[in-house]
Amino acid sequence: MKKLPLIALIVLFLITRLLKISEVPPSLYWDEASIGYNAYSILKTGSDEWGERFPIHFRAFGEYKLPVYIYSLVPFVWLLGVNELAVRLPSVFFSLGSLIFIYLIAVKISKRRLVGLLAGFYFTVSPWIFIFSRTGYEATAGIMFYLLGIYLFLISLSRGFFIIPSLVSLGISFYSYNSFRILVPILLVVVLISYLLSHKASLTKHVPIALASLLVFAIMMLPAIRFIQSGSAAERLGAIAITGVNLRKWEIGRTIVKNYLSHFSKEFLFTKGDIITRSQQPGFGQLIAFDAILLPLGIYFILKKEKKFGVFVLLLLAISFLPASITREVPHALRSMAAVPFISLIFAYGVLFILEKIKLNRKILIAFILLLYLGTFEIYLDNFFNKYTKTTAEDWQYGYKLIFEKYKGQFNKYDNIVITDRYNQPYIFALFYLKYDPEKYRSEVVYNRQPRVETSLVKEFDKFLFTDVYYYDLPKGPSLIFSNPTDRMMELQPKNILYHPDGSIALYVYEYKK
Repeated sequence: MKKLPLIALIVLFLITRLLKISEVPPSLYWDEASIGYNAYSILKTGSDEWGERFPIHFRAFGEYKLPVYIYSLVPFVWLLGVNELAVRLPSVFFSLGSLIFIYLIAVKISKRRLVGLLAGFYFTVSPWIFIFSRTGYEATAGIMFYLLGIYLFLISLSRGFFIIPSLVSLGISFYSYNSFRILVPILLVVVLISYLLSHKASLTKHVPIALASLLVFAIMMLPAIRFIQSGSAAERLGAIAITGVNLRKWEIGRTIVKNYLSHFSKEFLFTKGDIITRSQQPGFGQLIAFDAILLPLGIYFILKKEKKFGVFVLLLLAISFLPASITREVPHALRSMAAVPFISLIFAYGVLFILEKIKLNRKILIAFILLLYLGTFEIYLDNFFNKYTKTTAEDWQYGYKLIFEKYKGQFNKYDNIVITDRYNQPYIFALFYLKYDPEKYRSEVVYNRQPRVETSLVKEFDKFLFTDVYYYDLPKGPSLIFSNPTDRMMELQPKNILYHPDGSIALYVYEYKK
């Protein structure tokens, strides 16, 4: 019976993540398609789309994806094929792992199962994590290994050898998502100092263990060091970081502080949330309205009664916003997603504060609070399954999915298949939905030159041409053309029109023979 609440929590989590997972959101976006196809390419050839053998850094569109999610996806592709379900399932399981480690960390710190259950409950119903935990986001792997590393560190305070697997797990997190390339080195310093301080009575025994763990971590960092030396890391950072903009040193510092504080605005936290609709539903904040009461109470409770680990939890929360703060798009829910586990812990302590101060039946109070949050979550879910798909399909590049769902069987009738690149990187959807042979693709591909590569890396392969040019620039022979509404060809009569779920036009379809 003691395990029943945790089992119920896991069931709630899985139902809300797995329900219509292949259909909502309505299609893969370009990074999901890239991750899925590169996993398929690894499975079939042992190389990525560029022909690199078992890479640690996947070049992809030139932004260099990290390996953990892609390699974890390979068995899912092997079992389920190249489809939305295979791409998104690992995210569900990584996020479920995060829920379990939040529970374990909370119990370890507080010595109370109730705190663990409350923290796990908050993580399950959090608007911040919801979309990420049912779509193919690499960050979900990063958070799980980050939390595993923290949990193993807490165990190592009494059983010293666990510091080694703790640092291994943090190293895996480092190779999962770029935010953790900033968070892990900071946490590493905190972990090693705390480890040595907790074992100061037996340093002669534990210093060698700490050094061994640091050596293992350093060996894990060698591919990252080589990557940095290659200049590719600087190229990626320059594309997203504020240092890529011409700013003076003092302006950079001021901008970082401003970016950091933007994550605490009322709009971001409670009313509008992240403006990127692949990260959050329009009209919903990253937090729940009742958090405005419970989170301050939780922080107060932690500082007053959990001094041993309270500062540690608040430090982990504070540093979670640093990766997003050095980039240009702020506030940014995905890059600051590492905050959610520690917000979950603070919520749990906020509930404890209320239980101590209000002299009513504990079960009734807990049930009342949980029902408030479940009611809010139900509204969020209803909007997600019934409205979100209709209003955000274009942001999920739904038009590209329609092309291959409706016309894949007709491609053999044409010499040229012309697809607009205005929705960005159409080639990866062609590769993904056609399950295109990776070796054949590598022998045929023609790349665009700068500056188009950021949104349209591939110019053509086989009979596919990705462009926004008009029909009179096309190769000879019969062509099937998928045109963005902004490039409608008034001289031709459309063969068909493809629509988004909200009724807006996704693509015009033309036939033309030159």
